[in-house]
Amino acid sequence: MKNTISLILILFCLESYSQSTIYSDLKDSVKRDWILPNPVFTKTKSSFFNKENSQKYFISPIQISGYSIPFTWDCDLSMLKFLTVNDPKFKIIKGKEADEIYQGTKLKWEKPISVLIWIKNQIYKSQVDHWILFEKTECPETITFPSLNFKKIFDLENAYTNKLEGLVIIPYSKDISYIHRYAIKLKTTDSKKIEGIAFDINKDKIPDIFIFYENLNKEGSKGYTRLYINIEGKWICKWIELFEVCI
Repeated sequence: MKNTISLILILFCLESYSQSTIYSDLKDSVKRDWILPNPVFTKTKSSFFNKENSQKYFISPIQISGYSIPFTWDCDLSMLKFLTVNDPKFKIIKGKEADEIYQGTKLKWEKPISVLIWIKNQIYKSQVDHWILFEKTECPETITFPSLNFKKIFDLENAYTNKLEGLVIIPYSKDISYIHRYAIKLKTTDSKKIEGIAFDINKDKIPDIFIFYENLNKEGSKGYTRLYINIEGKWICKWIELFEVCI
């Protein structure tokens, strides 16, 4: 009986250790030499986000997969870090149990994490389904990045070719009931103007979120996306993505 209790305690400690260190364990498994310096934008008016509430949310663009599932890329593992710090109770699944074909490491949270999804000019409430980093890939010349996947909110016609994009805000908040998207140009501190998409989320006509994309080569086969949020008038980069055409 004593040996059984000791074994249970050891397994519990191992699980707790693996959960508390999962970000540290995985952050070096994804290349980081592609990360570029972020442009610095001139200050704007303060709006929805402040130093306190900006730590409570994570925001990123989303896409809809060929299976009508909303997802986003977690290229620098910043979403993994945010989720595991805010909700450390999750199950770690590895190998073929994570994915029969591509294998890898999958995380599924014990309690539902609600999310706000804005897509097709509408706001939906969904949940985090899982985070996964595949071990195998069909694109050996590109970096394999992890993704965060959400519960399906609707079936989409022509899902494989839809190219539908939107926004996810984690966690869901009743304080956000309006999102307006529009094109904008922001000025950098070295007097450059960068064109992108802004989002106003509290009806004050001040941009709260800014996303822009830049091609990294003439062929357009490689690109870089950044998402900034307006924190008390200062633009802070919170999410990045490297895009590479599968070779």
